[in-house]
Amino acid sequence: MLKKMDLSGTFEFAMGKNHYILKMDQEEFHPGQKYGDKKKEDRLFVDEPLPDILADQIELPSTTEMSGKGEILVNSKETLHLSRLRPFTGKCYYKKSVRIPKSWEGKGIRLTLERTKYTRVFWDRALVSGSHEFLIPQEHLLSRACAAGEHELFIEVDNHLAPYPDFPEELYEGHQFSEHTQTNWNGILGNIYLEALESAWFTEFYKKSDQNGELCISAGISSESAAKVEFRITANIPKAYTKEVNTKERCAEQLSTQNAQVKETYFTEVRFQEILSEGQNRKEFTIKLPNKLRCWDEFSPNLYEITVEMRRDGMLLDTKKLRTGHRTIKRQGKTILLNGNPVFLRGNIDCAIFPKTGAAPMEKSSWERLFRILRDYGMNHCRFHSWCPPEEAFEAADERGIYLQVELSCFAAELNRDKERALEGCLYRYLENQGQTVLKAYGSHPSFLIFAVGNEMNGELAAFEQLIRGYREVRDDLLFTQGANNFLETPVCSREDDLWVIMRTAQAGGNIRASFSHNDLPLGHIQGKERQNTMHTYEEPLRASGLPLLSHEVGQYQVFPDLNEGDSYQGTAIMTALNVYRDDLEKTGLLDQAEPFRQACAKLVWRCYKEDIEAILRTPGMSGFQLLSLQDFPGQGTALIGMFNSLWQEKGILPSERWREFCNDTVVMAKMPSYVYRTGDRIPVTVVVCHYGREDICGDVRVRIRGASAALEQFLPCHTVKRGETVELGTLSFDTSGIDKPEQVCLELAYAGRQNHYDLWIYPPGRIEPHDCVIHRWDQEAARRLEQGETLVLFSADLENSVEMGFAPDFWCYPMFRQATDQKGLPPAPGTMGLLIDERHPALAQFPTEYFSNWQWQPVAVRSRPVCITDSQAPVHMIVQGIDHVSRNNRLGLLFEVMLRHGRLIVCTCEPEKYPDIPEMCQLYQSILDYALNEG
Repeated sequence: MLKKMDLSGTFEFAMGKNHYILKMDQEEFHPGQKYGDKKKEDRLFVDEPLPDILADQIELPSTTEMSGKGEILVNSKETLHLSRLRPFTGKCYYKKSVRIPKSWEGKGIRLTLERTKYTRVFWDRALVSGSHEFLIPQEHLLSRACAAGEHELFIEVDNHLAPYPDFPEELYEGHQFSEHTQTNWNGILGNIYLEALESAWFTEFYKKSDQNGELCISAGISSESAAKVEFRITANIPKAYTKEVNTKERCAEQLSTQNAQVKETYFTEVRFQEILSEGQNRKEFTIKLPNKLRCWDEFSPNLYEITVEMRRDGMLLDTKKLRTGHRTIKRQGKTILLNGNPVFLRGNIDCAIFPKTGAAPMEKSSWERLFRILRDYGMNHCRFHSWCPPEEAFEAADERGIYLQVELSCFAAELNRDKERALEGCLYRYLENQGQTVLKAYGSHPSFLIFAVGNEMNGELAAFEQLIRGYREVRDDLLFTQGANNFLETPVCSREDDLWVIMRTAQAGGNIRASFSHNDLPLGHIQGKERQNTMHTYEEPLRASGLPLLSHEVGQYQVFPDLNEGDSYQGTAIMTALNVYRDDLEKTGLLDQAEPFRQACAKLVWRCYKEDIEAILRTPGMSGFQLLSLQDFPGQGTALIGMFNSLWQEKGILPSERWREFCNDTVVMAKMPSYVYRTGDRIPVTVVVCHYGREDICGDVRVRIRGASAALEQFLPCHTVKRGETVELGTLSFDTSGIDKPEQVCLELAYAGRQNHYDLWIYPPGRIEPHDCVIHRWDQEAARRLEQGETLVLFSADLENSVEMGFAPDFWCYPMFRQATDQKGLPPAPGTMGLLIDERHPALAQFPTEYFSNWQWQPVAVRSRPVCITDSQAPVHMIVQGIDHVSRNNRLGLLFEVMLRHGRLIVCTCEPEKYPDIPEMCQLYQSILDYALNEG
């Protein structure tokens, strides 16, 4: 007998009034403006009668924008985020004629809408149900005794959520709804179907616990009357997933067999009877599992199936299936233990960026591709930033062995317990209800490891603790945290937290990542003026935490935009910012340099990501990091910070196998006091291994230094590294006395099948000697000497129309944080994005370099003030050019030459003479001076 009727397909359709357009007309609202900037009672809300005629049609599942419905409205100058082609905020109406078969006569009828917004559902023009669920599937009881024949299903979907009293306005800032992310769409996505109900049916069904060989399932049951029913619980477990057979554990790369039928299975069945009361019932079922059941983790994502049937007098009333895995997760001191083994979370942050559709994908294949990319880049963890993905994401993560952190759509909100204060009370009730709802709906998935209230929230700490205590009553087999980077200005742990996701552990310091905005001082170690090395760790900040510590939103280094990327946006939104950037670059005469800028910036970006990640891996006791991000973020002023663009298309910055050298379950690293040495120095290399692989590993260590005139090699004897350890294996010392010319060399490490690479520079001893051709200011004497045909070198970091220079590319988005620092009265960030270098220019012949800024340029860049060069009567040849942020597009000269009068002027906007103890400064000075004397 047919039990389920698929309703996907053609619906009659109509759109109500577009409040999005109304806001533009009445409040000068534009697509870049934030929601939630007005009080609830001031917002526009028009109660609309149901339309009699739906003159249009739409194919569901879809959204109005995916289906091309509504007026085209594009802000061609938008740079805050993507521009939606057909934005709509309001009510839409969906109608379908449904034929109920005779076999359903007299039965209850339930409608399921997998993912939508606030709804009212009408059955034969009578309002029968409504739902405000948008994180889990909506279930609507249409009839308790349906007649066979034709019926009309009418669904009203409203995404104008703000006026509803149970919708906290702060949610619009979260990634579940924001204009900066997946947008607040209208439509119905995923599965849409009717079910015939018997006299009793399941309303909830989830795994409550899985401990000591027993699986406990909690079920909600609705019954039309008091009745005795029989439950049959079966466990179907492939024998390959038990330790009773001699089968190797399956690793993540063998997941293609997960869905194949396995002939040999462990099968057990339990039957028992229960009395149901009329109305709602709560039952818990327990079933014994094999004592030697294999656990689920990133290396062996073993899954099994539990089926529960409910029968009355032998007739099947309802059935539920649960595909899950056996795993335990807990904290022990500062360590996260998964199945008793220490785990290190190497995470990427998913910000709900879906430019093609404007909504999260509902097909598993999309999530499989995403998680495959994460594994290709050595990651085992995904944090869903202030949003909850659909069921298909959890299923794909289960199969791929990805550890998930799920959050509610709360971003920078203030949470209090005071129910008398309407706004906070509304928010607290929402978080309380929806948190428990999400835990019941998705918590049975073994991939669901961490649940957070929201992102960068503040308020009353006790309110968060009270929420978490309520969540634990639903299930206690997850890790809970108050949020990601909550109380960021005054970092504090909650007594209920199982882990701490934070950017720093103290108010005035305690950084546990390498980069910050200038609005969140102090800056990270990669942004300072100190010469860089590979020694930095976070052991001191770690002492401030009694919990497992995860570094929050690591990275955020901007990549210069790819102006050709805009052609790829063929969906519901376009990146108009790229056209704005192109126009500005053309006006400033820099358009032809856009692609070289991008390539040079990208080379520096991945090196910054490498040091950022390795500093965390070098720190014994850290529990992980969450990267922001492999994917660009097209909102908040357009933050192009990824190895992939917003469409998850590779930018060609770094192959995944090179990325895995410094981001993987096992990473071998070198601790060195500098990247730059003098001939005759000994290079001390301490080998560090961070190992969170499947099992202990053992091997010799090989360290090489290779260059044009160098081929050095040493070994450390065989070392065993236990799973969950970060250890130093020993120190080797390399003699550089045989390298007597300036040279860039490569340090190569190899251990147990893993390798890593570092660029180093070796310069001969030298001093900064004064010379008559060197000047430090532009004056009449300098002009006279040029008139006589001399070559002069001007070293000055105090020239007119000069700007501050940074080494690391600008953090996240320059315009966004420029506004923030201005509001606080703080100095802004330099806003630069690396260097573009004429590496073959003879002025750099004694300063080995490539076309981009590498670590040897760091002391130079942060001590320079490049000049903004406008139209010049004399031609200017750029030797080293600063890459300015695309929102400013200044032509920045750090090292350049110009023919003036009858002479030549070489300008370097730093002052090496002030830093005689910095080898890079001495070598650059000598190289420029040699050029001026011999070729200039």
